[in-house]
Amino acid sequence: MDAKSATTVEFRQYKNIAEHFTCPIHLGKLRDPRRLACEHTFCADCLNGCINSALSTRTDGMFECPVCRSKHHVPNNKSRDWARGFPIDAFCVIQLHTLSQYEQSSVCEKHIQKFKEYFCFHHRELLCSDCVIEKHTKSPCSCGSLQDSITEVRLQIKELLGKLRLQEERARRIMESQVAASHADELLRKISDVEKTLMKFYKSMKAKIRASKQQVAEMTKISQSEKDHVTTLQSLIARTREHVENVIRPEKKRKDGVNEMFSIWTPLEHETQNFDQALDDIETKPYCVGVRADEQFLKFISYDKSPLVVTRDYKELPATPSKEKTLQRMTTNNNVIQVEPDTPRMMANGSPEVTTIPSPVMATRTMISLTTPALTKSNNAKKLYDFRPASSEDTPRHKKLVGASPVRLAGNSRSQSMSHIFPKIATGELINRDTGKSIRDPELKLRGIQEISNFELPCGDILLLDGNLITIAESSLQKFSLDYKYIESLHIRFPWRLCAIKDTANVAINHNTRFISIVSTDPTLQILYRIETEKPYSQICHMRTQILEDRFGKTKYHEYFALSHTTDLRADCVDLMKVSYDKNPFSNFTSNQVTKLVPLRTRTLISSDKHAVVRSPNALAATADGRRLIIGGESAVVCVRKTGEIIWTRPVIRFVAGLCCDKGLVFVCIENERKLTILDEAGNNLIENLFPLGCNIVRPNRVSVEHHSVIVREFSEKDWKSTVHVFTMTT
Repeated sequence: MDAKSATTVEFRQYKNIAEHFTCPIHLGKLRDPRRLACEHTFCADCLNGCINSALSTRTDGMFECPVCRSKHHVPNNKSRDWARGFPIDAFCVIQLHTLSQYEQSSVCEKHIQKFKEYFCFHHRELLCSDCVIEKHTKSPCSCGSLQDSITEVRLQIKELLGKLRLQEERARRIMESQVAASHADELLRKISDVEKTLMKFYKSMKAKIRASKQQVAEMTKISQSEKDHVTTLQSLIARTREHVENVIRPEKKRKDGVNEMFSIWTPLEHETQNFDQALDDIETKPYCVGVRADEQFLKFISYDKSPLVVTRDYKELPATPSKEKTLQRMTTNNNVIQVEPDTPRMMANGSPEVTTIPSPVMATRTMISLTTPALTKSNNAKKLYDFRPASSEDTPRHKKLVGASPVRLAGNSRSQSMSHIFPKIATGELINRDTGKSIRDPELKLRGIQEISNFELPCGDILLLDGNLITIAESSLQKFSLDYKYIESLHIRFPWRLCAIKDTANVAINHNTRFISIVSTDPTLQILYRIETEKPYSQICHMRTQILEDRFGKTKYHEYFALSHTTDLRADCVDLMKVSYDKNPFSNFTSNQVTKLVPLRTRTLISSDKHAVVRSPNALAATADGRRLIIGGESAVVCVRKTGEIIWTRPVIRFVAGLCCDKGLVFVCIENERKLTILDEAGNNLIENLFPLGCNIVRPNRVSVEHHSVIVREFSEKDWKSTVHVFTMTT
């Protein structure tokens, strides 16, 4: 029989014996047992309760035994402690004492019927006599009786208590010490020196930028001497014109007048050319000034790491144990206290902890350098795109300035364009922010496109935002540059589709699991807030934002999204969802937890059971004013108002794979067709195929346009590859 089986048998024997010494009234262990004349034993308190109940119903001074119902006389006792009148059950007292000793003693698991009466100081465990003889007689073991061991261990614990008092005093001295504070002051002084250097650099760059602005103002201004020269030219031109008019008068028909007219033809031609040259030199002078951003400076200020790195030269401190865990580690066994020391918890990678200080905000984003290029003939300048109206007539000045270098200030165009998004509004005034206002005339001349790169990039969806590629993979949001350089990524669960929030650096990600995440992409990828929806959606499109300020000065932001889904009846629907915010949804606010929001209202905008042209809405895009929705389905491109009314329909032969709206243009990708079609917001076909000759795109699947850049994702079902093509429309 093994030790476990022996212990189990012994425990059963103990239970069988203990059952005979329980009180029949409260069914527990006997306490102060009293025996009646009928040989039944009860607890003194239980017997007093039984007698008290009998006296309340009987008047003969008798009570019945709760077991055998035999009658007994109630003893005379004024203190109402009638159990004292019955004798103590001595046999039960002895047996109960024996059982108590058994409970307080621990039985050896290896040697049956042997109690652990010895303690080994080396192994710090209780032993029976046989265990001591077998394994604990040689050095370094030192065994003693239980009583002697308790005394010695108690002395050791008192010594440890003294150490605890010294440690408390040491902790108090550490808290009151000023050494760490003085060390921190020295470190902060070093950081302040770096900050002062940065501020000096910032002021220097601001001064240079101001000087560049002043230089531009001076170089593009026509001086007084040049104005006087123009006045002189004007008088000379007038005198020449009068002289020529006198020569060619009709009344001068004699022979000498005809000869004079022929003689002035050649000098007049040279004179007019000289006048044109003189006027051109003055008129085009301001447009010969060029401004470009210093590439070395832009590369320098794009440094986004922390300028200061704070490191620790020692390993992480062990976790401080809680009071409950400390008490759990201090166990009592036969009045012997065993204290287990804490084991320091090390870092998982064993590396020292590194704490970084956030880098200061760079206020200057651009350094401008001025160049004055030589004047060139503009008629030879070749342009890929010309966004001039087709019906407009070019004036002589416009013809001369087509190829001239315009003054361009490179910088953060997004921050410059944000100034008109949230203007100062009056109390109670409703402001509609019409994102992406159209800045073009109805008719455009698009003269070409150029592919600059293509590369393989596995992704579920792709977007062009702030000159970067934003893609979603199986469980992450990724950010790349246009030349396919990895920037950063953010872990996100089950992303499905994404769309851009207009005029911001934020994107909305539809998870297809009844919630939408709004993520900031500048300066880093960060989840701002989450919208919980009532049902899962497949496609998402941001439409516009309304700003409302009440009479108390509290601002509300109402956000509109268009989302598509399929009902249980197999009807395809497009819902219009409205979400309300107290905070500015376009500011990159930081919170400890992701803010969760619930839509204010969701309604069905249009469904395929009433309008078959919106069946399978695989692509959604909003117009420039944000009040109309472009839907790409399996048979048509449809424009719908916010009321659900269809404005126009453009039939297609195959499935619409992707849509994008930019500056009043609608870019359409058709499934399995090697073309990218451009429509206007009225549904007119502007360009049948934007792809240049020689482009090898077979199956365009996604399209995204920003400023003069276009990206097209091509997906192949044969080898399951996703290829991204980057095009430019630079003027």
